[in-house]
Amino acid sequence: MSASGVLATTVKTSRMKRIFAIISAAILTLPLVWSCTEEQETPAVKVQSISIEQGDLTLEEGESVNLTAIVLPEDATDNTVSWSSSNDDIVMVSSNGKAKAMSIGGATITAKAGDKSDFITITVVAKSIPNYPKGRGVSNSHGRCYSSECDR
Repeated sequence: MSASGVLATTVKTSRMKRIFAIISAAILTLPLVWSCTEEQETPAVKVQSISIEQGDLTLEEGESVNLTAIVLPEDATDNTVSWSSSNDDIVMVSSNGKAKAMSIGGATITAKAGDKSDFITITVVAKSIPNYPKGRGVSNSHGRCYSSECDR
């Protein structure tokens, strides 16, 4: 082999080594680049407790009450409260905690957040009859008097 052939082979080998070094460096640093660009996940903050602010209640038919649930810790990852009634025919409760007394009886209202829950009992009683002054009795369509002194 001539001197120029040896020189050409040396240059080619040198270029190959440089290319190999560049490719190797890229392969070795790629995982570092990926790990820096990945978003770090924040650990979930679990619900520790939930409590319905109001205690057990007694409502008259047709009455409504806005219930409030307190979820702790306040920075829980998912502090969404879901509401339910054990008997919607007696007490209906909306997704935002508004309970409405539908008919006489009792129902358990449950508030749930995460895997924690709390409940109260709502008792529904008949709507009270107003106490009318003397001579102003109230009767229904069947003639029944609802006052101690009805006009007859």
